[in-house]
Amino acid sequence: MRGQCGLLFTNRSKKQVIEWANGYEELEYARAGFVAPYSIELPEGPLPQFQHSMEPQLRQLGMPTALQKGIITLIKPYKVCQESDVLTSEQTQILKLLDKPLATFKLLLLGLYTKKHGFKKLAVSQDTKENDEEMDMEKNNDT
Repeated sequence: MRGQCGLLFTNRSKKQVIEWANGYEELEYARAGFVAPYSIELPEGPLPQFQHSMEPQLRQLGMPTALQKGIITLIKPYKVCQESDVLTSEQTQILKLLDKPLATFKLLLLGLYTKKHGFKKLAVSQDTKENDEEMDMEKNNDT
């Protein structure tokens, strides 16, 4: 096993596991390098969802903020991200603070093992091929 992968052990049928995995999706927060599916812009004005003590952190992330009567306020509209932009770590931190999960976690079954039929490869994605090629190159460089 290489890369980001895991094992699932179950007594469920092959059909049940494949159906479950194909239908499983969870929203998650985007990471740096993720491509934004849509634009997010915050209007000028108060941000009451944040405590006053977070104002320096938001300013450090690039947001034009000020404290007004103990409430964090955007002093001008702020575009967090533009559609199809590659997100930076600062943008992903802001999106997480705003509780805006843009990514979707999905499972990709690569293979399965049954007592009766042994191991069977199910699918190979482009990412998997690239990861395998990178791992092979690293092995060759180590020798």
